[in-house]
Amino acid sequence: MSDGKVRLVVGRPNHPAALKGALHALAAISIDAPKICIISTEQAFNREWKALWEEGQLSNFGPWILCRPLPGGEVGWEFRDSGRISANVETALLDARNLWKEKSGVGRQLQQLDRHLSDGGALLVVETSSDAEEHRVGSTLLLRNSLGVQTHDVRRTTKR
Repeated sequence: MSDGKVRLVVGRPNHPAALKGALHALAAISIDAPKICIISTEQAFNREWKALWEEGQLSNFGPWILCRPLPGGEVGWEFRDSGRISANVETALLDARNLWKEKSGVGRQLQQLDRHLSDGGALLVVETSSDAEEHRVGSTLLLRNSLGVQTHDVRRTTKR
């Protein structure tokens, strides 16, 4: 995108099998793994998602970003790398921070993402490079038991 922005499609898979199915479906429509990031809370990762990852049941994605609520009851999240080796970790962290920074105060969309993370869900974030790819990704995520799909334009100073 011009003006230093990228378009991110954000899906909210509602259970581990939905995440696994969505990753396979994205691979089937030729979405490159480095364009796919997963975000979850540290607690949910350790409780639900880590076993799938360690057993090799989750594949075709780039970074896995962990988050925890900001201290002091502030609205928002603190993001860090999960330790998964990926060339795009810094870019994914930047995108996650900018998603919340640019959407702060916007309301319903951000509240849905916050609630989903707080409830132990994961976010599947896919960078798209065209309107057609955005449509394919969004449709694919909706068909894979996602609780919803959102599209966000965020500023980026680094290219994936």
